[in-house]
Formats: sequence, C-alpha cells, structure tokens
Amino acid sequence: MDIVFQSPVLNKITYAVQSYSGYLLEQQIDRFQAMLNKAKKWGLVSVLYNLREVPENQDYRLFNQIVTDPQHCLNSILPTVRTCVFGTRDHGYP
Repeated sequence: MDIVFQSPVLNKITYAVQSYSGYLLEQQIDRFQAMLNKAKKWGLVSVLYNLREVPENQDYRLFNQIVTDPQHCLNSILPTVRTCVFGTRDHGYP
C-alpha cells in the first residue's frame, strides 16, 4: 500500500514543496498533516510522514547530490572548497 499511497498522494503534496512551503499557513500545514496521520492510522502507509520535515529532507538530498556529483548541472556554480590551516602558537599557558 505504500507505493499506491506515495505515487498519487504523497508525490502531489511534495512535488513543489520547496517553492511553496514558506507560503503555507499553519492551518494548511495542519490539514495536510492530519491527512497523513489518517493514512498511517488506516494502514495506507507504514511510515508516518512529517510534513514539516519533508522539505528539509528534500533540500538536504538535493544539496548532497549537487556537492557529491561533479557532473551535476548546478555543481559548477558552487564556490570552490576552501581549506583553512590554523597555526597554533605557543603562548606558554598550560
């Protein structure tokens, strides 16, 4: 049932969640979360999805893909990785 629920329902909710998540009202988020809670209660999904964590997880996965894949189209616009070497000075303090 997870696949049946995820394909039509969860994908519709999370399709463009990064772009509109900042504009959702608390009441709207609560309404979507109540629907996800009912889906878990009725046994349609095995995992309880938290609508507040879904955008964060998607952002993390996208950024991780950009950073780790040098062939990713957005990798070229990232700044170069800087390495800082901090020298330690002998202050004479214990």
